Amino acid sequence: LGAFVQSASIYIFGRTWRITVTPTQEYIDGLELIRFQTAFSAGLFLSFLFGLLAAGIAYNRQQNDALDIQQASLEAIVSSTLDAIIGCDKHGRITHWNRGAQLTVGYAASEVLGQDVIALLVPEQEKPVAQEKFHQALMGNAIEPYVSMRLTKSGDVIDVLTGIVPIKDAKGQIVGFSKTIRNITQIKAFERELVELNTTLETRILQRTRE
Repeated sequence: LGAFVQSASIYIFGRTWRITVTPTQEYIDGLELIRFQTAFSAGLFLSFLFGLLAAGIAYNRQQNDALDIQQASLEAIVSSTLDAIIGCDKHGRITHWNRGAQLTVGYAASEVLGQDVIALLVPEQEKPVAQEKFHQALMGNAIEPYVSMRLTKSGDVIDVLTGIVPIKDAKGQIVGFSKTIRNITQIKAFERELVELNTTLETRILQRTRE
């Protein structure tokens, strides 16, 4: 109770009187004051909560930094690859166009963003297949790379290996697609030359056999 004891000196009728007031335990309990241990425990608990909050914020910053680094790495890979990587919304409009796409078909990104990818790049004879593949991807199916043809800015038709991967949001809803295109014109030309060479050799062998 020492903390609650109060003393005072009073001068009355030529004499100094010292008065000391000491409260009883019942009076102190009636005030419902917070005990030191309780206050200390509450303060410690709040400090712990603030510590957790600070740690959470620091962890989130680290996670965000890691995600930023990962995203930057992915963007660097996409930008540097020679394959065309084309981002589209779920309606087939072009939203992303990497350097490989420009090298493959000749268009700069500023020329194609917002355009329909099938109307822009797919020859008429290939459009039914391309539209069917698009609808399959719209249902959530990844389209394995398949051989097809695409149009370039100059009007040339090139042989390509192309595939589609649906892009989903956090709720699993399809919000777009990533299309890849690899120019295999030289490979197909080499294959045709081999076929022609084999055909020529078989013809000569048959002729010699008949002789």
